Amino acid sequence: MSETISPTSSPFPTVTAEAGLPPDTLPPVANILPYLSALLSFVYPILVLFFRLLYHASTKLALYIVIVSPLPIVLYILAPVTVFCQAVFRFFVLAPYRILVYLIDAVYPLYVFCGVAIITGSALGLCARGVSFALVQWTLPQPQNEKKIKEDKEVEVEKKVKFEM
Repeated sequence: MSETISPTSSPFPTVTAEAGLPPDTLPPVANILPYLSALLSFVYPILVLFFRLLYHASTKLALYIVIVSPLPIVLYILAPVTVFCQAVFRFFVLAPYRILVYLIDAVYPLYVFCGVAIITGSALGLCARGVSFALVQWTLPQPQNEKKIKEDKEVEVEKKVKFEM
């Protein structure tokens, strides 16, 4: 398959069959290309004309709105109110916000340091508690009979109660 461009027809390439191949062996896309080329050569100038008209209409409409509209007059009359509202907004909204952001940025490293210290201290404390509990269990002798210890404590409590009566 070879492509040939003829300077007189259209700027789009046309596909022709190679020598010795019948035109039926061309792929389906090659059969559509001439129609697509013709369609684009017809649609492109229409689109360009449409967008030019849209551009000119919008600029004329915008110019008409600016000249005829009472909006500039109203904005000129309301200028002191808008300037006052901007000043109030800057003073009561933007200034506290900026101060708050500055303070948060300044305190952030301290916040991170304290958070890491608390987490590290908690983890270290839990590990130390576990190690100390294991050492206590390993070093101290275990009572042989827990029931006997409970009974001894109960007897002591009964003796104290009898003594107080």
